[in-house]
Amino acid sequence: MLYNKNGHVFVPRITFLNSRFESIASMSPEFVVQGPIFLIGESSWRVDLQIPAHARAVVIHTSSEERGKLLRMRDSDQRGGYLYTSSGPAGEIEVELK
Repeated sequence: MLYNKNGHVFVPRITFLNSRFESIASMSPEFVVQGPIFLIGESSWRVDLQIPAHARAVVIHTSSEERGKLLRMRDSDQRGGYLYTSSGPAGEIEVELK
């Protein structure tokens, strides 16, 4: 177990905008742990969602309420299997459209 006081993890929030760039829907993906039950696995945020019919743009951001919260992430590189770190304003995302 390690507390990473210098790093952070991006906590995504998804906001849909209409053609006038007004917010029409906003939501936070669910935090999930992927992988086998008795082995470490990976932690991530995942969401399958329907895009609102009137949406013309999407913004993926971190809300001010989510910044600075302590998170417990699965991490197979750590002795106890977990990494503790804070949430933060930047990170990597993967978006798949179907």
